[in-house]
Amino acid sequence: MSTLNIDNVMKIQRENSRVIYYTVKTTEQILQWKVQAINTATLSFEGVVVISCEDISENLKDDSLNLKLASPRLLNRLENSEDEHLVIFKIENTPEFLLNTFMSSNVLSNLVEVSNAKLSKNTLKLITYSALEKLLYEVFDFRSNIEMDVEKLGDDFKYYFEELVNRNAVYFPDTLREIQAVRDKTVVQTLNSWYIFIRFYRETVEEGKEIIVPDLTKKINYKNWKGSFFDRDNPIWEEIFESSRLHYPSPKNKAKIYKYWLNLTQ
Repeated sequence: MSTLNIDNVMKIQRENSRVIYYTVKTTEQILQWKVQAINTATLSFEGVVVISCEDISENLKDDSLNLKLASPRLLNRLENSEDEHLVIFKIENTPEFLLNTFMSSNVLSNLVEVSNAKLSKNTLKLITYSALEKLLYEVFDFRSNIEMDVEKLGDDFKYYFEELVNRNAVYFPDTLREIQAVRDKTVVQTLNSWYIFIRFYRETVEEGKEIIVPDLTKKINYKNWKGSFFDRDNPIWEEIFESSRLHYPSPKNKAKIYKYWLNLTQ
């Protein structure tokens, strides 16, 4: 396991005992650390560099806070420049790592509304950044216990979602008219459905299976009804939401819908 010692670091205390460590360094100084960048590294914010690690140890010496990072990895592309960067050090966080990996894909990031907390009726975006982030934290633990290198987990996650979009293109069109038609006829773009996509990936990985990309358009028979699971006229919705608002994305509803979907389609 590689380690990296950083001197003269500052920190900010956050809620739930979370801490953000940071310093300011030039590109040359950062390169001297020889921290390996992950395969999906992407420059997210100008002037900001993020280094994740498995663990962080503090050492206070002569009023100087020094850190020892275990298995550090660079999450950004580091451009060759003489500029200074705000360097943030953080313990590896599986949900956030997967979110960054998702957003590093042009195909997938185009589905995400970053600027607003709610989706406009006249948008090509299918989910907000904050909603996607919350779902990832809901499905994945803060420090996931999945026995897989986090970088491979991210690579597979991006592959899974890119293939999910490509193979189910009828549900992920690229014109506003087609998107609105999908919303009118199906619930495939609701938070409950996104929960299904994410949880199915996690359970596939946990069971050690090959990555399976589900056919979201698969026809099912349910009682006297036949159609695709996500169709709005699926009578299953009336049963699931009998005592709550239709399609309300509570944790209980999401888990219940997932079990129905898994039993009927897989």
